[in-house]
Amino acid sequence: MKRKFLLLIVLVLALVVAFGSCADENPQGLLFITKDDGTYAVAIGDAKNLSRIEIPATYKGAPVTEIGRFEGPNSILKEVIIPAGVTNIGDLAFNACGALTSIEFAENSKLTSIGNCAFQNCTSLTSITIPDGVTSIGADAFYNCNSLTGINIPESVTSIGHSAFEDCASLVYNEYDNAYYLGNSTNPYVVLVKAKDTSITSCTINADTKFIYTSAFEGCTDLASVTVPDSVTSIDSSAFSGCKSLARNEYDNAYYLGNATNPYLVLIKAKSTSIASCSINANAKFIYTSAFEGCTALTSVTIPDSVTSIGSNAFRDCTGLNSITIPEGVASIGNRAFCGCNGVTDIAIPDSVTSIGDGAFEGCTGLTGIAIPDSITSIGNYVFSSCQGLTDIAIPAGVTSIGDGAFEGCTALTGITIPNSVIRIGISAFEGCTSLTDVYYTGSEAEWSTMGIDSENEPLSRATVHYNYVPES
Repeated sequence: MKRKFLLLIVLVLALVVAFGSCADENPQGLLFITKDDGTYAVAIGDAKNLSRIEIPATYKGAPVTEIGRFEGPNSILKEVIIPAGVTNIGDLAFNACGALTSIEFAENSKLTSIGNCAFQNCTSLTSITIPDGVTSIGADAFYNCNSLTGINIPESVTSIGHSAFEDCASLVYNEYDNAYYLGNSTNPYVVLVKAKDTSITSCTINADTKFIYTSAFEGCTDLASVTVPDSVTSIDSSAFSGCKSLARNEYDNAYYLGNATNPYLVLIKAKSTSIASCSINANAKFIYTSAFEGCTALTSVTIPDSVTSIGSNAFRDCTGLNSITIPEGVASIGNRAFCGCNGVTDIAIPDSVTSIGDGAFEGCTGLTGIAIPDSITSIGNYVFSSCQGLTDIAIPAGVTSIGDGAFEGCTALTGITIPNSVIRIGISAFEGCTSLTDVYYTGSEAEWSTMGIDSENEPLSRATVHYNYVPES
């Protein structure tokens, strides 16, 4: 009897330890979501009543690599500690966390991206140090953080979305020659945020500047001279909108901005909308927003290898263009860059392109063929919408999402190859694809069944899905 009693005590203690261990694994009540790579994303779950959250580095033995949704207008969350292994803060992660005052990153943080609207409306947040290694800050990331006085932007950043710092009324800027900047202790001039005021007549942009921000000089009607250094890697939309007094350099049917060494760094606009051809200067780095928009007579344009960025609406509604060669070296194609170019029949996108904006080729009704490079990881919203001549397209392995309306109205599309890396197909992505008969999917039927396919995609359900498809090399 005594032995049985001892065994019973041991069994009870074992159960207590076992269940105690399970309970202790997530004492804060956070929600953990398994990712395709076996790591975890973390979200608020049942931790809504906590004012301080320390996100664990691991869960069930696997690393936590992504921050999901902690958003909420009624959130009492004040302090968050993020472990070193997190690589991504997702879209809307802390949106409207109005009580949030502190974000602390662990030493040796591996963070690389901050998503769209990640800290939007965090009205109590006063400062944040973005870790070295971050390459991307999403659109509206800190929108309306009106208590934010300081932000550290590391040299590693290569992309900043529009309105990332919009309505941050308390931000303290660094000043240099008629402009305000954000940066870090080593380089205070990483981002030119805005002109000192709209009455300035000249500006020499700091030689260490990488980004010219959204609407930076918008409305500077008296601005006659601006020097853009070679260090600049990105010029956002509307940066020079309304600068009607700005002196420009002319070369073969186009106007440019630059510096004493390279006067042709930025192609600002066509000489007129009636030009028939343009050979872009061999030293141009950027084709600016709406540079050739509405040039309906333009039939020929030569883009040199020096160009790295094609801005939003750059060739929009150039209905006379019948061919476009995008050179190796171009990294980004802006929103609606070639929208409405209905005379173009074929476009080759080089492997150097890593970003294709929303609606980039929308309404290119004559387009019959396009090769998407392996460097692309997502198909944006409405990218190929109403491309009524497309009959077949292969989405490369590595793409994880197909945006809303991406192929909407592609009425001639009969077949599409979709890799098993895709985890989401957006609303109306294939709506109106009335000829779609075959989907070639590189994964299994089980994998297809777990994919997130949003509404208004009836053509996918009608088509024959060929599972475990092996694309021709």
